[in-house]
Amino acid sequence: VEAKWGTGHSIAVAMRPLPSAPNSMRLMWAYDGSVSDAEPDTLRPLTQLAIFGAPDDRMKAVLHLLCKMEEGPAPGISWAYAFTSHSARSLGVEAPPEARVGWRTKDRLGWGLIDVFCKVTGCLSVSFTRMCLPDSSRRHIDQQAVLAGSQAARWYASNLLQFLSGAWDRMRFMPPAGKVPPPLAGECVAFTVPQDVMGAIMGYRQKTIRQIMEDHQCLIVPNRELKGEGKREATEDDDLLELMFDHVRHGSTQELVVFGSQRSRLVVRARIMSIVEGKYPGYHRRPEGPEPIVLDPSRGVGLDQLWLDADFE
Repeated sequence: VEAKWGTGHSIAVAMRPLPSAPNSMRLMWAYDGSVSDAEPDTLRPLTQLAIFGAPDDRMKAVLHLLCKMEEGPAPGISWAYAFTSHSARSLGVEAPPEARVGWRTKDRLGWGLIDVFCKVTGCLSVSFTRMCLPDSSRRHIDQQAVLAGSQAARWYASNLLQFLSGAWDRMRFMPPAGKVPPPLAGECVAFTVPQDVMGAIMGYRQKTIRQIMEDHQCLIVPNRELKGEGKREATEDDDLLELMFDHVRHGSTQELVVFGSQRSRLVVRARIMSIVEGKYPGYHRRPEGPEPIVLDPSRGVGLDQLWLDADFE
């Protein structure tokens, strides 16, 4: 039902009449799960909508309507979703509680990356809306993601949003990021780059990394910062240039995690390796022997490294 709440109406579940007060109704409010009593004349039934059209268009329409409802005086999108009818394994709309993110994740995806996120996860559409949180200690995580797509796509998107929020919404006082969780380990590739090169990879106002993500329809997430070995004192017999490269190779690094298709992940890794090599020519050590080549051990699609004696271009 819709019940009187403040100056308007909000969604609630009518539980049962009160035995002690037959003219009152016990309600559970959708926006925070609290229970209160209301007079029957302040209640009105919910309006049920039937949407006709192609499956994809119906899901986008449901998503749009639910988000519009959330702009009212009291949110209740999870309860509104409970009144939509669709098969759990078919196309559907879902607002899973674990898909709550902070404003940083919401803004980063909103800056032209929401289409990339849908391409990576397979969702038809993703929207964000503010939620009323019962736990005040997580006040900064106040954006609820509403996902439209198949069951597998919604599951993937929900897990990926948790990972993105852990990387992008993490405050300085929070513990450092951990490894990629097992549910996502097979959907990404993780590798490290020197900390000194992160400025060139990100670009001015993150334009470079954003352009790479848009070009290859993938998501690049700086995850863990890994400490390396300390500087080694040079001796008279050391090659200073090679000593500098060893310090860069074994120094502090930044882990990058790339989500997308297998081909896109390899192309992005090659582009980032090129950026590193452009700043530190010779960073990727040329192997000794007559054949200067490093083959990818993968039996499928892989990334090989080949050193040429002349400029390829």
